[in-house]
Amino acid sequence: MKKVLRLAAALFSLLFLLSGCSYTSTGIDSMLKPPTLSDQQSQIYTALQASVGKNIRLKYPRKGDFISAFLINDMDEEPSQEALVFYELASSTPGTSVRMNILDQKDGRWISTYDAVVPASEVEKVSLIAVDRRKYLVIGFNQLGSPNKIILIYSYEDGRLEKKFQTTCSNYEVMDLDGDKQTELVTISAEEGEEKLRTVTAELRRITSFGCSGLLSSTALDPEVTRYSNILRGKLLDGRSALYLDGVRGGSTLTTEILVINGPDRLENLMYEPEQGEDNLVRRTMRDTGSPAVDLDNDGIVEIPVRDPGKNSTESFTEWYLYLGGALSRTKTTYAAYSLGYLFILPEAWRGRVTAEFSANDSELIFYEYTPDQPSQEKKLLSIRVYRRGIYEREAEKKGYRLLWDNGQILYAYQIYETSSELGISEQQVAENFQRYKLN
Repeated sequence: MKKVLRLAAALFSLLFLLSGCSYTSTGIDSMLKPPTLSDQQSQIYTALQASVGKNIRLKYPRKGDFISAFLINDMDEEPSQEALVFYELASSTPGTSVRMNILDQKDGRWISTYDAVVPASEVEKVSLIAVDRRKYLVIGFNQLGSPNKIILIYSYEDGRLEKKFQTTCSNYEVMDLDGDKQTELVTISAEEGEEKLRTVTAELRRITSFGCSGLLSSTALDPEVTRYSNILRGKLLDGRSALYLDGVRGGSTLTTEILVINGPDRLENLMYEPEQGEDNLVRRTMRDTGSPAVDLDNDGIVEIPVRDPGKNSTESFTEWYLYLGGALSRTKTTYAAYSLGYLFILPEAWRGRVTAEFSANDSELIFYEYTPDQPSQEKKLLSIRVYRRGIYEREAEKKGYRLLWDNGQILYAYQIYETSSELGISEQQVAENFQRYKLN
C-alpha cells in the first residue's frame, strides 16, 4: 500500500505539471488518506465511534512502515487480532492532542479496551518490534510549534498499552543497525551551548524486554546542520547496515552523514569528526536541497548525489558517490529530472562531453554533444519526452518517438539521433540507463 500511495502522489504531481498548473501540498493527511476504508477498517471505525463518539478525525502517520490510521496486528499471540487507531476529537483544538484507542476482537466483534491521549499534533511514524515473543510499539509524535518529537515505547499487556520509555529528540530511527537481530533506537538531539556553540549528537539505545536500554554510546554530528530532512536505512559496500542522514544547512544546502555501529555498541559517524575541521567528508557532499540521497538501483546501498550545473543552469548533471574505505568513490553520473520522476545514467563516454537542455513546455529532455569553443555545432544525441496517453497516441510515432515506459496514463518516450559516432547510443543502452526515480 505504501508504494502504491507514493506512486499515486508522484503521478498526481506529474499530471499537474503536464497540464501547466502548479501544485501546492495541503497536508500529508490529505495526500496519504485512502479514498475508502476496507470492510475490516469500517467495522473497527464503527466500534471506535460507539466507544468515543462520532465527532472524531482519523490521524495518519506521516511516514514509516505503517501509514494507515489503523494498525491491525496480533499483539499478544492469541488467536484474534488487535487494532490500534490514531484519531483526534473534532471538538478539540487542532494540533494539541492525538488519541490512541485499542480495540480487541471478542466473539467476532470489535470492542474498545483502552484509550489514551498524547499532547502532540501529529503521528510521525510507528514501528512494531518483537522482543522475546512480546510486541513493542515505538511511536514518534510531532509537537505543534516545536522542532522536537516525543518518542514513546509501549508494550501491549491485557488490552492496554503500557509505557516503557519516553524521550524527546529532533529526529530518530528504529532498525537493527549492527545485524545482531536486535533492534536499536537512534535519536538525534541538538543543544545550544555557551557563546552560541551548537552541538548535535546521535545517541544509541537498544529496545529490550524492559522497553529500552540505557544510553549505550553517542557520536557527534555536524553542528552546522539545522535539521535532518531525510533519514534512510541502508547498508555499505562491505555489507554493514547504516543510517544515511541528509541534513539541511543554511536553508538551501544539503549534506549527508553516515552512522554505523563499529565495535560493540559503539555508534560512529563515518563522515564527520570535529577534529578534522574543513577536511570532513561531509563537506564534500554539499549540494542543493533538491538532491536527496537515494538507493538508485534497489540493492540496499545508498548513493549520495552531488549536482554539477550544466549548460542550462535550471537543470544539472548529478555525480553519485558511495562511501568506501574512508573516502567517497564516484559510481555513476546521471541527469535527474526530479519533477518528472526519472533519471538517466550517462554512458561513461558522455562525461564532460555532453550537455542537456530541458523544456518544461514539452516535458522533454534533449542531450547534445557539446564543444565549448564551437557551441553552434552541437549535435543532438537523444531526447526523452513525457506524454499523456492521448497526446502520445496522436503524435509520438509521427515525430519519431518510441515507447520507453508506460504506467497507464503517463508514458515516457525516446528518440535517438546519433548512433555512429563515439557518443552514439543504442536502444538497449537507453532502456538500461533509464530509471524511475523513487524517493524513500
